[in-house]
Amino acid sequence: RIDNCLGSDPISAMAQQFEKLAANAAKLGGGLLAVAALPTGGVMMWNSCAFNVDAGHKAVVFNRFSGLKEKTYSEGTSFHFPWVEWPYIFNVRAQPFTMPSLTGSKDLQ
Repeated sequence: RIDNCLGSDPISAMAQQFEKLAANAAKLGGGLLAVAALPTGGVMMWNSCAFNVDAGHKAVVFNRFSGLKEKTYSEGTSFHFPWVEWPYIFNVRAQPFTMPSLTGSKDLQ
């Protein structure tokens, strides 16, 4: 029976056990927070340092201190210094162009 293991008032006994559990979690919380912060910080740093250039695109990087870099980046993953450099990605695929013509048919071009 639940009365025997928790005493006469099971709700107050459960509340006391919950308080003990919360106190133990607070003691461990600092260490767990540090352990969880390292991978989270690493993922955030990776997302801010890496940029992808898709197929058919090129990228140039603007540096806050030295201006535009000479190097162009082709498709793939590249890296830059966050908050100092910004990648600008351009579409360099061949675009179709139709020339307007005054002739009546395509045979007379």
